Amino acid sequence: MENKYFIIDFDSTFITVEGLDILAEIALVEHPERNQVLDRIKTLTIQGMEGKMSFADSLAERISLFSANKTHIEKTVQRLKKTVTPSFLRNIHFFQEYCHRIYVISGGFKELVVPIVQMLGLSEKNVFANTFVFDQKGHILGIDTNNMMSRSSGKAAVVRSLDLDGDITIVGDGFTDLEASRIPSGEFIAFTENVLRKNIVKDADDSVKTFDELLYAKQLPRALSYPKSLMKVLLLENIDKNAVDAFRREGYIVHTYTKSMKKDELMRKIKAVHILGIRSRTRIDADILAQAKRLLAIGAFCIG
Repeated sequence: MENKYFIIDFDSTFITVEGLDILAEIALVEHPERNQVLDRIKTLTIQGMEGKMSFADSLAERISLFSANKTHIEKTVQRLKKTVTPSFLRNIHFFQEYCHRIYVISGGFKELVVPIVQMLGLSEKNVFANTFVFDQKGHILGIDTNNMMSRSSGKAAVVRSLDLDGDITIVGDGFTDLEASRIPSGEFIAFTENVLRKNIVKDADDSVKTFDELLYAKQLPRALSYPKSLMKVLLLENIDKNAVDAFRREGYIVHTYTKSMKKDELMRKIKAVHILGIRSRTRIDADILAQAKRLLAIGAFCIG
């Protein structure tokens, strides 16, 4: 990891949701037009993340649509603590060990970001995000416009200001992450575990479905020796949907067939399979196993 740095987005990357959307949900709980306002906020979020409107305009309009205070922020933080992305939680030891080389740079708000990233051992000094401006009673008046993150291209400006001497990997789901990676030593990895933005993935240097995949590609310490999101499961003969759902919940790539396969077809298919599920009509012999270069396990979903 010497001379290697990670810059990680927060909303829809470090956590599975958009923090400002959750704050709005809580603050608008008694608003008569709550659903319409929330829909508008989510639309603005998407437009800003996909680069269809400037981030500064998207943020300002979202903030103008609801009133909130410090109590709402406290409730939001408690909600967000339950939304840390699973593959981030799974690799908490990586974050703790390399915390001095990991920065969280977010268009969200420090009041929401810091308590969550500290759960994984990251320091507040490595967090760069917007900040709210409050009145004396704790009501949000707006955002600090002196903060670089409140402006369009703010994330890119912060990355440049860090002046990191080494290779920089930027991980995120949105246009501002892509924009920030346009520095000589930067690469952008589109993170799709929580949301897939096709226009962002198209322009990224690479994409990963989980943080496990990124750590595996970089050959860094990780919870899983091989990411589940890269492992293929082949289930033959109409195996019960509960098994299919269980594999998918765990993050595996699952292919299902309603019938058994002829030997020559299975010999072709099994080359890329890590886990094979069969019932009584499928026979596995030495010829098939000779082609199973990646096979780790065979499960027999039958009675006999």
